Amino acid sequence: MKEIIIKQTLENYFINQKIPFERSVSIKNSSVDFVFDRDGKKHFAIIKSSRAKLHSTIGQLISAKRTCSSIFLIAPSGFIKNFQQATAHSRDLTDVGLITLVKGNLTILRQSSSEGYYLNEYQQAKNKPQMQKEFIITKDDMKIVSNFPRTVFLISDVAKLLNVKLSLAQRKVMRLKQAKVVEEVASSYPKGFRICIVPEKTTPTDV
Repeated sequence: MKEIIIKQTLENYFINQKIPFERSVSIKNSSVDFVFDRDGKKHFAIIKSSRAKLHSTIGQLISAKRTCSSIFLIAPSGFIKNFQQATAHSRDLTDVGLITLVKGNLTILRQSSSEGYYLNEYQQAKNKPQMQKEFIITKDDMKIVSNFPRTVFLISDVAKLLNVKLSLAQRKVMRLKQAKVVEEVASSYPKGFRICIVPEKTTPTDV
């Protein structure tokens, strides 16, 4: 199934349902096919054909997750089956929403979900800037803040605390740094961090 057919079907759905959307949006070092509004939140849609490369798709989704917590992969059922098998043990992508086409109709296989909703800065394609920023504290964020209230901590400490890989722990700490919840300790080696502010506890919501 060609991407253009899936894109046209999704765009028609947005128009018929009166759902606000944007086409071809650039996000940092990647891009998404659609950004749409639902329940007062932004959601990304990445569309792939049956001939798309699985590994490059996974990389694109991981990149998009750094910008928005709610992402949908829309692809033929065979491609989605391969994607699910490849990411069955990935904490980063098990909450990506999955949609396919059955007899020309969009069918939701899995809703997009996350511990907490966040949307960082993105820019619309064709030099039309659009700035959106929202930061909601997740359960993991609160765990980091509560376990290192007055001490310098390392990325490895966070990885051990949350039982995750170093790469994922680093992304979580960098997100907190960007939100000015933590700050880097310049004189420490390896690189250390400490809590700047204690954010208000937020009840994570499913998207």
